[in-house]
Amino acid sequence: VTREVRRLDSRESANTAGRPQLIVTWVQPGGWAATGAGCGAPTPSMVGGGTIGIGGSLNLTIQGPAFTPALSLLNFFLQQPAAPIAPGCSFHLPFGSVSPGLRFLLGNGQNTDVLPIPANPSFVGLTLAAQGAVLDSAQALGFSLTNGLFAVVR
Repeated sequence: VTREVRRLDSRESANTAGRPQLIVTWVQPGGWAATGAGCGAPTPSMVGGGTIGIGGSLNLTIQGPAFTPALSLLNFFLQQPAAPIAPGCSFHLPFGSVSPGLRFLLGNGQNTDVLPIPANPSFVGLTLAAQGAVLDSAQALGFSLTNGLFAVVR
């Protein structure tokens, strides 16, 4: 195996579009951030909420077509890079993620899973990741996926 190391100084590149970039995204403890895009038509979404700290909860709300079966998938970290499962559709969690169960979106097209966080200081800094799936027979895979979500316990 041959290995080659090169130094690249972005100031030396005449092509500004080809310069390397470092993009850092972070989540403040007690906060959450959406990551990636969902897939399907219409594309469902997931938003976070709640008091994401010890003794609080992480609220995961899936938004999609009313009265549709849906589930939240959970893990402690995101799959980076996301795993493509179909053209334009990626799974943002490691395979083998768990779910609290199948739910039906309500008449307003939403359903919220509330995940309690124990009041134990050892949970401070814990990362939680989630993604939702909505059953959709019109899709080639039989379901649509939401964006991913990442949270840090305060």
